[in-house]
Amino acid sequence: MRNPVLPLLFLAISATAGPAVAGVIYVDNRAGNDGRTGTAPVVTSSEDGPVRTIRKALRLADTGDTIIIANHGEPYHEALTLSGARHSGLPDLPFTIIGNGAVLDGSLPVPYDAWRRGAENVWSFKPWRKGFYQLIRDGAPVPEVKVETGAVLLPEIPAGHWAAWRGQIWFRPHAGFVPSSYRLSFAVEQTGISMYAVRNVRISGLEIRYFRQDGVNAHDLCDSVLLHSVKLTGNGRSGVTTAGTSSLSIMSSELSANRLHSLLITENSIGVVLDSRLSQPPDLQNMPGQQPVPGESLDRSADPFANP
Repeated sequence: MRNPVLPLLFLAISATAGPAVAGVIYVDNRAGNDGRTGTAPVVTSSEDGPVRTIRKALRLADTGDTIIIANHGEPYHEALTLSGARHSGLPDLPFTIIGNGAVLDGSLPVPYDAWRRGAENVWSFKPWRKGFYQLIRDGAPVPEVKVETGAVLLPEIPAGHWAAWRGQIWFRPHAGFVPSSYRLSFAVEQTGISMYAVRNVRISGLEIRYFRQDGVNAHDLCDSVLLHSVKLTGNGRSGVTTAGTSSLSIMSSELSANRLHSLLITENSIGVVLDSRLSQPPDLQNMPGQQPVPGESLDRSADPFANP
């Protein structure tokens, strides 16, 4: 005979249970190990302690979790992807990445033997991937000479400058120097943080720099994404790109010295900028029937996700 008390007891427990508690995953590129659980900010056992890479933290993460990144002044050389429910949150429990000022860097040193000398002390090398480029010297973008699309001849390049032409990076060192005299690196990884089909995501306290294409790209179907107190600089196309039907807000942040765009808004996507500094105005491209509305949503500065 069935006991009617058991279903009633189960219902009572379910009705009084509290809200779901999200997990916290710790990342430390100095003390971490990707073989650990990520459940503690310091090593407490052979299994428990921070992971070493943000990618590993994303593999461990689930809906509404928080990833906390340690900042020891050493960049994280990673490209990250957030996708689907596991990297999404709830309206009152967002999926959160806290950077603590850490740097996400997409560059690598230019191999010394990659350079080929041309006429008039102009040197060149072929990046592994084509399309967008960035050359960095001593941690800052090298001044660029823009080359017109389809140019038959390489324009004059002043000393200490570079140009992208015919799938190569061209650089003129100062008199008496060669490229290996400098600490030169170039953008290798495509995008710092790529997002697809995520909701209720908040990313704060990160510097995202020197990626070949974008610092952040909300590719499509992204909703209620907030970048707060982030710096996006020196990326080969744009600091932030929104596309498809994505909706993204940028608050208290800096988008500067990106090669083509600070913020690129395409298709039917929405980009909202609040209390932030952009070195270039936002660019709108491929947006059928849509015109920019300056200052749109600025009255929502208290909470960019609040209902209008």
